Amino acid sequence: MLERKTLTYQCDSCRHREKINTSRSSMYGRSCEVCGKQTNPERVVVIAGNVKQAKEYWKRIKDKYQYENFQVKFLSNRPFAIDGISHRSLFIILCGNYQENVFYESKWYDSLKKLGVRIVHERI
Repeated sequence: MLERKTLTYQCDSCRHREKINTSRSSMYGRSCEVCGKQTNPERVVVIAGNVKQAKEYWKRIKDKYQYENFQVKFLSNRPFAIDGISHRSLFIILCGNYQENVFYESKWYDSLKKLGVRIVHERI
C-alpha cells in the first residue's frame, strides 16, 4: 500500500500554492483552485502494437492533445523500451491493438495505474 504524503502543488500560470494530501506522486491533471488551469504533461507516451502503428495513430489524434512543452515517445514492442521513462508528469495514450505490446502486461504498467498516471484509450 502506498504511503500518504503531503505534497505542494504550484500552478504554472498564477503561482498559487496549495498543500494536498495524496498517495499519488503524479501531479498531472490537477487544476488550480484559483485560475482553473490544468497542469501540462512533460511526456506523452503513445502505445500501439508497434512503433509504426503508434506513429500513424499519433498523426490522427495529435490535434486533440494540444499541450505546451511536451515530448512524444512511441513505445516499441521490446521490454527495454520502457527504461528511462519517469512516471512524473506522464500521460499514456493506448491506441489500436495495444494489447499486443509487451508493455501492456508488464509490472511497470500496473504500477503506473496505481500511481495515478493518466491513461487514455483512443478508438479511431
